[in-house]
Amino acid sequence: IAFLGGLDLAFGRYDDFSHELTDLHENKIWIGKDYYNPSYSAHTLNEYPFEEAIDRNEVPRMPWHDIHVKIVGESAQDVALNFIQRWNHHTATQVHDHEFLIPKMSKIPLKLRNCMEIQILRSIGDWSAQIGAPEISIQRAYLALIENAEHFIYIENQYFISSLSDELVQ
Repeated sequence: IAFLGGLDLAFGRYDDFSHELTDLHENKIWIGKDYYNPSYSAHTLNEYPFEEAIDRNEVPRMPWHDIHVKIVGESAQDVALNFIQRWNHHTATQVHDHEFLIPKMSKIPLKLRNCMEIQILRSIGDWSAQIGAPEISIQRAYLALIENAEHFIYIENQYFISSLSDELVQ
């Protein structure tokens, strides 16, 4: 089983379906640095998480909206391998007091109910996993989607940008 989502699990990122801009209730929902708006203040002094970073009487909080998903099967193993690769890279280069993780693979049951086929894509580079060459699975998937389209294409991605030079962009 793997769980994926786009938001960091960090201070100021929790939200609920109402996406309230303020939190002036007696029983506050967003405590301390969870009441956050990056337009007004950067996160500082996270060792004091329950201290207010901005004045909630003057500044609205930044609402967040994202989707998370539960994945089972072979795709969950792909997610686990990606996590292990990044963990081991950070352990080797930044946080030297953690142990390396070793992947364990298990046979996936073929009879899963209420399932659909999915494809796992990732953005990863030498700086985040020491893979040597750029990992371009997202680029390849976009090109295949465009080439195989029969009528319309809808692609939504907050990082839909390119740093490639003109010669490489088709």
